[in-house]
Amino acid sequence: MTKQLKTKDKMRQRSLFVDERSLFEKLCDQSNLEAGFKAVKKNGGAPGIDGVTIKEFESRLEEELVQLQLEIASWNYKPSPVRRVEIPKPGKGAGVRLLGVPCTRDRVVQATIKLLLEPILDLTFSDHSYG
Repeated sequence: MTKQLKTKDKMRQRSLFVDERSLFEKLCDQSNLEAGFKAVKKNGGAPGIDGVTIKEFESRLEEELVQLQLEIASWNYKPSPVRRVEIPKPGKGAGVRLLGVPCTRDRVVQATIKLLLEPILDLTFSDHSYG
């Protein structure tokens, strides 16, 4: 199969993922935010600068997601600064690696965006591309 034919085939497949709602509307959808939270919960991780753990966020999940939904839909969502963490590099005297740990609510938004974009963008990448 030629490269041009493969590209056309991928574009046809891509159209299957695009429905009448915009990606922004999908981001504002409660069920998509819930899916984003499930991905965050599955991945685990430490709290961000606000100190809110995944478990604490989950204990008030509905109100947190409604608040996120309102902020996003009204264009008032603003991610918090990340918590800076130093991780030692392997090897003696190798120094540290700096990480930025986002707040749980920001991770939910990031995970939701990833879930929405991944099926669309994956089709455009080369089958021989990894990373």
